[in-house]
Amino acid sequence: MCLALAVPLGRLEHDMRVRAVKWDRQDRWMRARAADGDRVLPYMPLSVGGMVEPFRQHGRKVWPATCVADYYHLERITYSLRLP
Repeated sequence: MCLALAVPLGRLEHDMRVRAVKWDRQDRWMRARAADGDRVLPYMPLSVGGMVEPFRQHGRKVWPATCVADYYHLERITYSLRLP
């Protein structure tokens, strides 16, 4: 049983590391832009393990995006397909 989980968990660890590097990059960029006075910024969802934050259905359901905008003190974020 435990062996059956080893491969998926090994991939998940790698995926989490890749996501963390990308998230840190995006976070630094968004904090800097918000500090410079930007009120609307693009945001690329960095999904891992099937999570859909902060946009559902490829940006058609945006309710979690308001939490991200609040976190960065922005009016809103927009859905982006690439990292800034």
